[in-house]
Amino acid sequence: MKNDDAKLTIYNVRGELVTRLIDGHYLRGHHEVTWAGRDGKNRQVASGAYFARFSADNVVQTQRLLLVK
Repeated sequence: MKNDDAKLTIYNVRGELVTRLIDGHYLRGHHEVTWAGRDGKNRQVASGAYFARFSADNVVQTQRLLLVK
């Protein structure tokens, strides 16, 4: 199987990077990742809207998230 560079990052509504959940080589296929609502320094973030950006190979997808506590 082929390895791809994959990245999954979370941004706030101002476009600021909150955290990187994935950044490295992954085999193609199904993978699951859970975001615990924490930033890159493991601090709890506020409730509100965020954006998840996934990129691998020639694919880039962005999805809006709503974090509710």
